[in-house]
Amino acid sequence: MFPLNKPPGNGPKRRPIPPSSRSIIAFTLIELLAVVAIIAVLAAIAIPAAQSMLGRGDAAKSMAQMKSIGVAIASSIAENNGAFPRGGWGDSGGVWTPPVTPGPTTGWLVDIWPYVGQSRAVFVSPGAPATSPTGQTSWTMMPNAKPSDPRYPMHYGYNAQLNSNRDTFKANNHNVDRVSAVQRLAKLPVLIDVVFQNNFYGGLANVFDPNASQSNGTSFATRHNGRGHVLWADGRVTAHTAEEWARMPEENVPIGNVFEKRWKFCNGNY
Repeated sequence: MFPLNKPPGNGPKRRPIPPSSRSIIAFTLIELLAVVAIIAVLAAIAIPAAQSMLGRGDAAKSMAQMKSIGVAIASSIAENNGAFPRGGWGDSGGVWTPPVTPGPTTGWLVDIWPYVGQSRAVFVSPGAPATSPTGQTSWTMMPNAKPSDPRYPMHYGYNAQLNSNRDTFKANNHNVDRVSAVQRLAKLPVLIDVVFQNNFYGGLANVFDPNASQSNGTSFATRHNGRGHVLWADGRVTAHTAEEWARMPEENVPIGNVFEKRWKFCNGNY
């Protein structure tokens, strides 16, 4: 009979399958194009969503920074008998004394500097450019800087009609020095998102222009998902479109011409 165990090497050998007869797995051109199209659709959905999430993160951080500046402003007011930090710019070439660094800076920045940890980072808005859209640099110097030190961007503009030494503001009652002089404190804008400046006031038409160029340094900046932020004197921070911000003087101030409405809105007396 046949042996149960065949010795190795005595059985029939399998011949290898020639390469020409193997199964070849490959994409057709149509399948490849379909995959590329699917990837493109997924990217078109995912990228805006990711950008929107990043934008919301920047907006939240910017609002937090505004609130921090608001706390510093409140601290300065409390330690200076109710006087606001100095808004606007000096009539004599923008130089403030005392105390101020030689060269151009802003009074309110000097006044709240001790309360922000003497750090300029809080004044730089997340997502905002490090230089102005027109390529210019800010004229603001940090306190205690040397004349040779660089000037830095300021993405938050302080209300120039608060405790300003501008003669024109005082002569026309466009200025308030102290908290006690404000009738509508909760509706007084103290700080706003600006393109690339450090002050704002009602006399500048573009500040309340819903179509103002986002390359104009003093324009209301809508860099956070089409909205800009406003810090009010009661500590609130709110977000608004350019159209909403531009309508606020008209909606709140019942009397006066367009510029008078803006001035009164900016000093809280209406």
